[in-house]
Amino acid sequence: MFMVQYTEQRNAIDIMAERIRALGHAEPGTCKEFVKLASIMEVEGVPNANDMIRHLAAAEEATARTAGKLYPVVEAANDQPGCQTRSRPTSPP
Repeated sequence: MFMVQYTEQRNAIDIMAERIRALGHAEPGTCKEFVKLASIMEVEGVPNANDMIRHLAAAEEATARTAGKLYPVVEAANDQPGCQTRSRPTSPP
């Protein structure tokens, strides 16, 4: 289950980085830059299985909220590929 989530997130990051570069900007390239921009809280220690699921659900919700906030900016820039990325279906679990 976690491998599917990891793969989806990794692929999404690649797509976002390509869009950022295509729009003429530099994408965040270091862990420090990513942490500064993150909307997902880092977890201390090693959580048990139930807590892992809770953290995963919270991270997915934070990602969706962040994407929703960015959509008006993407739409205002008339970035059609970026708009399409928002509605791109994810692979089934």
